[in-house]
Amino acid sequence: MAEGGDVPVVNLKNIVPNVSCLVCSEPLLTVTRLCERGHTFCINCRPYLNYCTECLGKFLSETRNYSIENIANLVKYKCNNYDAGCRTLLTRDLILKHNSTCSMSPVICPLGNIPRAKCAWTGLLPQVLVHVMTCHKDKITSRNYFKCTSLQDAYWLTIYKGEVFICYKHVKDGIWYAAVMKVGLTADMFKGIFVLKSPDPKSSEAIEMGLGVELVDNMEEIFNSGRCLMLDDVVVKRFAINREMSMAVSIEERKTV
Repeated sequence: MAEGGDVPVVNLKNIVPNVSCLVCSEPLLTVTRLCERGHTFCINCRPYLNYCTECLGKFLSETRNYSIENIANLVKYKCNNYDAGCRTLLTRDLILKHNSTCSMSPVICPLGNIPRAKCAWTGLLPQVLVHVMTCHKDKITSRNYFKCTSLQDAYWLTIYKGEVFICYKHVKDGIWYAAVMKVGLTADMFKGIFVLKSPDPKSSEAIEMGLGVELVDNMEEIFNSGRCLMLDDVVVKRFAINREMSMAVSIEERKTV
């Protein structure tokens, strides 16, 4: 056994090339496959190989390199935003999750995907609040409850509970879509509540719908998949008068059990 100072110190980062698939270069974090001479490949590349790309040898059936898999899962990886200042180092599975929520990730303006807004600003997530308050203050409300009466495409920004929300209404092919989305400044969960009431004082007809608030990055997917309020022209007309709709939108914090 080595004595005190003789214990070798291994920098796991230096061995990354040796714990990566020989075809795709991805770390060998899950199931691996071996050739008869010990060359190791990931489970995803193996079906496309008739023989080992290193030695032309045959593959061993269902044989895994557990040692390589274990070592690969110990290596720490840099955040994708390391050059922007994030110094987070995590194992591969954790860094993938971190990369998707890192506050140093470059983002576009929350109105960037709305044709009428045409804002080309880009920056870091913590800078979004200052940006919208400076450049879009005419579209901001500090209340979590507001009326949404326009029958045309429209959008609003709301600052509530430390988060920036966007309420976007979009009309396409006779279908009226609406959703509340958030920028992602906090990890808190919210829901958007849409309430439509008949403008006829003699009618009690009403529609109320609550939907989970998702990230604005998913705007296109939210509308395409129907995870939003969707109304056709026939329904809209029942809640409109004088070219205005009787609808209110509110944002509430979702309490976790």
